[in-house]
Amino acid sequence: MLLIFINFFYNNIFLTTILFNIFNFFFYHKILLLNFLLIYLLIVIIMFFLPKTNLFLLKKISLFLTVYTFFIFIYIYYLLNNFSLIYYFFYKLNNVFTESLSLEYSIGIDTISYLFLLLTAFLFPLCLMISWNTIYYQTRYYYLMFILLEFILIHVFIATNILLFYFYFECVLIPMFLLIGQWGARSRRIFAAYQFLIYTLFGSLFVLMGLIFLLYHFGSTELNYLLIYKLQPFREMFIWTLFFIGFLIKIPMLPLHIWLPEAHVEAPTAGSVLLAGVLLKLGSYAFLKFLILLFPFSCAVFSPIIFILGIMAVILGSLTTLRQIDMKKIIAYSSVVHMNFALLGLFSLSLQGVLGSIILMISHGFVSAGLFLSVGVLYDRYHTRILKYFGGFNYFMPLFSIIFLILTLGNISFPGTISFIGELLIIIGFFTKNILLTGLTVIGLIFSAIYALWLYNKIFSGQIIVFKLLYNPIKLGLNFSTIEFKRLWTNYFIDINYREFLIFFPLIVYIIFFGLNPYFIIDTYIYFLQINFELNYDFLI
Repeated sequence: MLLIFINFFYNNIFLTTILFNIFNFFFYHKILLLNFLLIYLLIVIIMFFLPKTNLFLLKKISLFLTVYTFFIFIYIYYLLNNFSLIYYFFYKLNNVFTESLSLEYSIGIDTISYLFLLLTAFLFPLCLMISWNTIYYQTRYYYLMFILLEFILIHVFIATNILLFYFYFECVLIPMFLLIGQWGARSRRIFAAYQFLIYTLFGSLFVLMGLIFLLYHFGSTELNYLLIYKLQPFREMFIWTLFFIGFLIKIPMLPLHIWLPEAHVEAPTAGSVLLAGVLLKLGSYAFLKFLILLFPFSCAVFSPIIFILGIMAVILGSLTTLRQIDMKKIIAYSSVVHMNFALLGLFSLSLQGVLGSIILMISHGFVSAGLFLSVGVLYDRYHTRILKYFGGFNYFMPLFSIIFLILTLGNISFPGTISFIGELLIIIGFFTKNILLTGLTVIGLIFSAIYALWLYNKIFSGQIIVFKLLYNPIKLGLNFSTIEFKRLWTNYFIDINYREFLIFFPLIVYIIFFGLNPYFIIDTYIYFLQINFELNYDFLI
């Protein structure tokens, strides 16, 4: 077969030249990102006009597009020779929207955004694979929503104009609102969708006010332009407060976290994976890229308040998790705990703390995504997520129990997993700020280990065959003849299939590989963070 292709292209020199030029144009590194976005948009348009009857073709095109996106960002990594550069790709189109707003379409892949882009591109194929046989109605629009959501999220992470970032930041709400409200699991999905929408829009109003203030005083919201100027302390604190309230709801921090458990419980499995794996990172990403870079004085001034709020969120979130009976709510509250712990690392304003926070956000994308996928596997088989109906599953699903155990160890930051590296660096960076608060934080992490192991024990441990000791009044003794088969209905379903194993395998590999070899993430950020903290936070040294 290979010789036939070689002979064909050798005899058709003209066709070979055209194909080579097309390939060279689309993969020329200086315009690679723009060409990728153009191809992505064209494929989305083609998918929209596909016949409704050919759903299998639509699924294959969607999966191909997400895999193609992932390999494009892998290819971009091999194009980069030096991680010390601030921007690897940068494109700027002036006055695309309107001259009165001075909104410039400026996009670029920088040191901060690259790994978040890679995480986003990695999770979307897994979301489509887990939904392959579970969506039975309006499947065409379901897959289109996911493709549109990935396109928007890519723009969120590559936007270098804060107003452009805000625009795509809000556009994420539309497909996510439809995914929860239309394809949710229970009758409360409409309530959860509107709660998610209202909470996020409420916070976005504060961000919009801060952007208007920046635009009024500087005439631009371009990040590279704003980095040159230093604001007056009170003016900086005012803008920082507006941004902080808006992005805080996205993390979320107590008491603004109410929307997250409801959204997780009512969303389909793939929607919960994206909520925990990517959307919860948007607030932390905005803190890292905008607040810490632009407002160093305000970050230092307000950091004690954030420490107190974050520690309360870690401890109270862990205790609240122990009271839940729905598996999705348990993992949702676990996400709140881990993201607030990452926020503590960010605002420790130390090199170790910020680096550990980035690693923890990446690891949380793997671990929480795997846990929600695991809940989806159980729900597809048993159509319930209530803990009291589960137990003894290590007898019927041994391979799945091993996978869930590895994910649980990653959730409690067991040594050898990527989460351990992140939490260790955060504790080291936080220890330099306040020893007492560090001790309270560690207590909260102990509670998080308790609920994670408790969840695993409830699902996979327990008896299947129970011998009842009955009193016999005639013989005046105990009779062992009565046997009760507990949870016998669970053996009607088999262990995970080949498709599900392919979904979990890369997650397990990345959790262990980066836990044993975290230098890929550390080398990506260490030089950039060193330069940033020497320039912006030298007053804390």
